[in-house]
Amino acid sequence: MLMYVVQSILLGGVLVLIARNSRAFNTYQILLAVVWTLAVIAIRFKYGIDQVTFYSNDQETQIFLVNRFIKYGLSFSPTIAISDRYLVVIPVRMLDLFGIDQLLAFKFLQAISLSYIYKLCSDFLAREGITVKLWHAIFFAGPLFIFLSTIGLRDLEIALFAT
Repeated sequence: MLMYVVQSILLGGVLVLIARNSRAFNTYQILLAVVWTLAVIAIRFKYGIDQVTFYSNDQETQIFLVNRFIKYGLSFSPTIAISDRYLVVIPVRMLDLFGIDQLLAFKFLQAISLSYIYKLCSDFLAREGITVKLWHAIFFAGPLFIFLSTIGLRDLEIALFAT
């Protein structure tokens, strides 16, 4: 549990670094990093290693896919690349090589995706002459999105690529 907490705090720190723009830190992204870090620790504390079944069995499937990727390696078949979710499995495997918990790595990728969704939407609004306020984030990166980032599915990566 201690290692998971340390890794969560470290990854939360990376989210804070992502929140930095040329002038200062972005309030929403700092809040995202803090809430995300506390939430992933709380979920692990409450559910322990059974957190893979929290909310959905999709997390368990993704861990299975990472372990299958480790066992069988990379396949250059487009069908397998899609069915085995290489777009999320390969980055998780890279973090796994550095000792990051696999499920935490999935959650971290979700949080990064959410951070970039926020940036894309904020930049769009700014280009349209709208001064982005914190409450605007509720509409394109709100509590539901933050929750999704703490459970480690793949929804926010899909949303990011669709944005």
